[in-house]
Amino acid sequence: MKTFSKFFIYSSLAIPWGFAIMLSLFYLHAYLITGTLPSYAKPDPKDLSIYPVYALIVYTLMILWLFTIIPYIVSIISFTVRFPSKKYFFPIALFIIGQAFCFYIITQTEMFDWFLD
Repeated sequence: MKTFSKFFIYSSLAIPWGFAIMLSLFYLHAYLITGTLPSYAKPDPKDLSIYPVYALIVYTLMILWLFTIIPYIVSIISFTVRFPSKKYFFPIALFIIGQAFCFYIITQTEMFDWFLD
């Protein structure tokens, strides 16, 4: 596999997983500070002292994820059609699981609503 292909596959894995993990860590860190699970406006995430640190990372990864999701999906599909090898199955499966996890966090959990509050 060429260097660019490796970079492309690993960056396509790192962005959604990084977004999901950092948002979850921020949520859990807020829980440790407040003693209760955060919910909408209880507490406001901007009132926490850890917000500037996590916000920069989470917002950056969220924007990267939103702008790269369609190109990555198209590229992964073309990559699997072009190179139908079993050795690429694991990174592609991790990519799909990471995307599904991000969609789940955005649509089904309180974490994202609380963070955007």
